[in-house]
Amino acid sequence: MTNTDSDNSREWAAQAYALLKKQQEEQKQELQKKEEQKQELQKKEEQKQELQKKEEQKQELQKKEEQKQVLTDSANKEKIAVPPEIIAEPELGELDDNFTWSAMVLAAQGKKNKSNIYR
Repeated sequence: MTNTDSDNSREWAAQAYALLKKQQEEQKQELQKKEEQKQELQKKEEQKQELQKKEEQKQELQKKEEQKQVLTDSANKEKIAVPPEIIAEPELGELDDNFTWSAMVLAAQGKKNKSNIYR
């Protein structure tokens, strides 16, 4: 081989090496870019899941608040259901045959008068 052939071979080898090196670098950058995209997608998915979780927690809290409000409202309605002026004071009925008959039945069953009214 002559000097020219040797120089051409070296030049060709240098060009081939540079081309391979360039292709290798491009592949490396492409893989790196894909990895970054993958990580970005994962990050977005995690953010989406976190937002969903927060929204579900918010809805659950809102539902609990609504239930609490309904219970509070129903409790207030129960308190207000019978105004105090409508509540009648218990009154003693007349001493009649039904009362005395009931007292005799209770006495026959062994029930005793626990009040001190008649003692």
